[in-house]
Amino acid sequence: MAVVLRKTWTYSENAALNIAVIGECGSGRSSFINAIRGLDDEDENAAVTGVVEISPKPVPYAFPTHPNVTIWKLRLIGGPMFEAGSYLQQVNFSCYDIFIVIVSERFRLSHFALAREIQRMGKKCYFVRSKTDVDLQCAARRRPSSYNEEAILQEIREYCWECLQEEGVKNPEIFLISNRYLARYDFHLLQETLMEELSSEKNHALLLALPSYSNKIIEKKKEVLKEGIWRVAAAACVGALVPIPGVSAACNVAVLVKNTRSYSKNFGLDRDSFSRLSKRSQKSTEELERAIVKTRLAEEINQAFVITLLATVALALAGSFFLWVPVIGMVVNAGLTYKASYRVLDSFLEDAAEDAKNVQKKAWDHEIPAPARVSKKVS
Repeated sequence: MAVVLRKTWTYSENAALNIAVIGECGSGRSSFINAIRGLDDEDENAAVTGVVEISPKPVPYAFPTHPNVTIWKLRLIGGPMFEAGSYLQQVNFSCYDIFIVIVSERFRLSHFALAREIQRMGKKCYFVRSKTDVDLQCAARRRPSSYNEEAILQEIREYCWECLQEEGVKNPEIFLISNRYLARYDFHLLQETLMEELSSEKNHALLLALPSYSNKIIEKKKEVLKEGIWRVAAAACVGALVPIPGVSAACNVAVLVKNTRSYSKNFGLDRDSFSRLSKRSQKSTEELERAIVKTRLAEEINQAFVITLLATVALALAGSFFLWVPVIGMVVNAGLTYKASYRVLDSFLEDAAEDAKNVQKKAWDHEIPAPARVSKKVS
């Protein structure tokens, strides 16, 4: 029974998802691939930046914590002989769930042709305008006295939208980002949009794979993980092994240890995630660890820690003399184990989400977020 419950929950978490990234030379494809996976350009398994790749084959890059989610760097587009249909056929179009087109400066005919063909073939296509920070720096130098960041960002969005509409791209979705400053502009909105428009299974897979760069992503992760708590609590009742101190009930603590560690890792509360975040945010791992106030790093969660949580909860629940009646007591004990396990997992999940928010706040407090986005589409 425990195996069935475990398989039911992990099915959606392990759903395969393939994201294709397309762009011209110098558009920032590799930096984007690293950023969305939470990696620094110098990290192990990072996409190589600053080098012109001439490989005709798509290059796969798995997400560090969820290797079933893969982002593919497709070969370069453009050139006088470029033909969208032939290109998509050569890169195995049908293998990908989502297409992201990276544009760093101006749109070209190859961008329009690709978007039209992708839409015609029934797949989603998103446009990412990279190097937004560079655009704003140039604008600030050209017109320092009248510089208005919000107005310039909206001006860029309107320009992009109009260009795509005029070339026959239907309802284009455009996101302005900087691969250097992830807390600014539309990076969070891109993450959220990608999830919202996927099927539920692939949505969950992507959500748990994405770095927890925003409070909204953290809240969505918490919601998804909450859906599986009852299964884990039920599995903890099967083959109960460790007595809960102070009450005549037992629990499969190993199940709870495994899943609380998993929660921490999904929120980026583990040493590998902190190491990657430290490089991107320029904050030391020690600073980031001090932001954890309610839970622990995944590596520090052990049986003793979970038993302490269980004992506190179970003692509050256990107040019935039925615990000492042989037959009825067995039923009550099973119910107590389930309730205690559920409450421990639910409480830990709430605390881990709060700690994840604290860590992100500490990581990016040196960045000033851009004003609230007005609109990504222009009527």
